[in-house]
Amino acid sequence: MEPLKKLFQNDFFLKLNQKSHELQSIKKLLQTMLSQDLQDAVKVRDFQDNVITLITSKNTVANKLKLMKAKLIASLKQNKHFQKLQDINIKCDPSLEQVEKINAKKVSSGHHDHLDRLQKKLAKSPLKKTLAKLARNKHA
Repeated sequence: MEPLKKLFQNDFFLKLNQKSHELQSIKKLLQTMLSQDLQDAVKVRDFQDNVITLITSKNTVANKLKLMKAKLIASLKQNKHFQKLQDINIKCDPSLEQVEKINAKKVSSGHHDHLDRLQKKLAKSPLKKTLAKLARNKHA
């Protein structure tokens, strides 16, 4: 197991890990500024050259984000890490919706109650969000 730990401490993996944490922190900041329906529909694709790139599968969400763009930039600039933020690019990729539909699992009604109880016990986490989505797809 030690060689594996050394491998992940390599500069290449360290940079990937830092980039991943940076994108997650941007997503957390955006979640505080967006409504629930927009939070689920938007993903942070990249942050380079003081430009954040957001991606969504729906054109209506992209248009809402474009209308909110100035407000989002002003709110993000209040954070010390994003004071040099210049722009937010918003892209729409309809193929993402197809991938989400393929990944959506249907849960039988017998397992639904169990997943619902488990979801309520968990603290706020990606697992809790996934369980909530599964619970919503009960009879879809």
